[in-house]
This record gives sequence, structure tokens and C-alpha cells, in this order.
Amino acid sequence: MLLLLFLSSLMLLAASVLMIQLVSVAYGVGAGASIQSAADHSNVTSILEPSAENLNPLYTTILSEYMVFVVGIGMLISSVLIYKNKSNIANSEARGYVFLNASLTLIYTALFFIIPVFFVNIIKAQIISVSNYYYLAVYLSIIMALSIDSYIILSKYINPSSPHRRKNLAIDPSKPYTNLLRIKDEIFSRLIGNVFIVDKHMNSEGIENFSRLFMGNENNVPEVKILTSKEMLDARFSRNYRDCKTEAENYGTRISVFVMSDEDAVSQHERFVFDDKNAYKVPPFNIMHKKSEHITRLNLNDARRRFNELQKRSIKYENFVSKNGTKPK
Repeated sequence: MLLLLFLSSLMLLAASVLMIQLVSVAYGVGAGASIQSAADHSNVTSILEPSAENLNPLYTTILSEYMVFVVGIGMLISSVLIYKNKSNIANSEARGYVFLNASLTLIYTALFFIIPVFFVNIIKAQIISVSNYYYLAVYLSIIMALSIDSYIILSKYINPSSPHRRKNLAIDPSKPYTNLLRIKDEIFSRLIGNVFIVDKHMNSEGIENFSRLFMGNENNVPEVKILTSKEMLDARFSRNYRDCKTEAENYGTRISVFVMSDEDAVSQHERFVFDDKNAYKVPPFNIMHKKSEHITRLNLNDARRRFNELQKRSIKYENFVSKNGTKPK
């Protein structure tokens, strides 16, 4: 889809270059005919009269088309930057590029339809001959660019939470595999922006389940932070965490694990996940698909506040390992 956005921007830029060329040729022909006519004290050849009589509109049209050309360059550059940030499309930088591309596309569209209105004499005189394929290519490119920009803005920024997302999701312990698929489809595949997880039971199996649920949505999530307790750091935790972290980073997602303080590990019983738009109360990740429980919506501000409080008193996993004199296996 982002490649199509780039191609549509490239097509519109090429269309502006073609129009500048056509109008410039018409202006040059008209100017040359006028100069020759004045030098020879003769009338302009009839076939060249339309160009000679419309030199000012032609010149103004050239300047106007250069404006379109500049807008087209901006569209092309912003589409390249959007593609470069495809793995972090939800962050503020990519968001700025998307809105910039959409705004420039609207400006291009307005200029494309407005400029001919002011220079109707040029069109009537048929000074410039443009193929219908040119207009078809421009129309299709504009529609494609606006459609892609609108889709990204609506689905990623304005309304990332699908209206079909459920407020409550029941888990049937007799269907663990189906549960994982449903949880991934209903919750984790729709997470967008930075993701935060609090689960004091996040052990090696929890990391495995997190990987199953999360992988495939890396492009929408630039960073994940997980809070767990030291009791859950079993023998396989380091390996599972390292492998999950490395794979996610290959897609541009940073994953960090923090270890709660002993006091928080005792008092913090609720487990929750939240992104930029929604928060959910969830079962422990290590048995998320096996426990008879409901995944329910939480207040996002409360979840964010609670996470920040817990993180302030926590220690990063790598620092915890270094402090305790153990090397990750």
C-alpha cells in the first residue's frame, strides 16, 4: 500500500513535469512567432496565432504549473519518508509525514482543477493538446493517494480501535489454541503505538505466549515495556526474552523488561495491557489461553498512571541480572 502511495506521488509529479513542458513549448512557439512577426512587419501565421495572442496566460500557466511541480516533489519526498517509517507508522514522526502527504495531495488536486478555470482561453484555442490518458492517469493517481492517506489516518490515528473490538472477551479453558487466536485477533493485532504490560507472573512461558500474540503487529508498535517480578525469572527466561527481543528489533520494535520491587510484586495482583488508545485487564500471560476468565476494558489513564508508579520503583532486567551477579544464559 505504501509503495502504491509512492507510485501515485511519482505519477502526479511526472504529470506536472509533462504539463510544464507542453505549456513551455506553446509559450516558446507563440513568443517566437510574435518576435518574427514584428521583425518582418508581417502577420503571425494563422496556425500560431492562438499561442501568440495568449502569451501572458501561457506564461502565468507555466508559473502555476511550477507550483504544482513543487507540491508534487513534496508529495514524493513525504511518501518516501512514510515508507521509511513503515515499521513505526504509529509514531508522531510518521504521522506528520502522512498528514503532510495528504495535505499536499489536496493542494495538488485543487490546483489541478483550478488552474484551467483561470486560463479557459488556452483550452478553447486548443493551444495545448493533452491525451485523455493523461487525465485518466492523474485522476487515478489522485484517488489512489487520497484513499491510502485517508485509510492510514482513519485506521492508525483517528480510529485505531475497530468498532468491532469487544469490550469483554471470554476465555474457554477447553479451547486453549482457539483462545490464543481470538485474543490475538481481538486484542493484540489491534494494538497501536507504545504498548505497556504489567504481569507479575510473566515467566518464560509468558514471554512465549506474548511472542505468539504480538508477532505480526510489529509495524504498528515501536516499543513494548513489560513489568514482571523476580520470582518469575526462571531458567529459560533469559533465552526466551533475548530471542523475542532480537526478533522484534529486526522489525523495528524495542522490547524492555523491568523487574518490580519486592513490595509491588506482593501487592500488585491485577494484570493489564494498554496502548495509546485502550487498556485491558488480562489473565496471566503464562496461562492466558487456559484460564477461565474474561478480558475486560480498563480506564486508560488509570492503567497508565499505575504503570508509571510501578516502573519508577522497578529495575531494568539487564541491570537486575548484573546487580545479582548472574549472567543471562
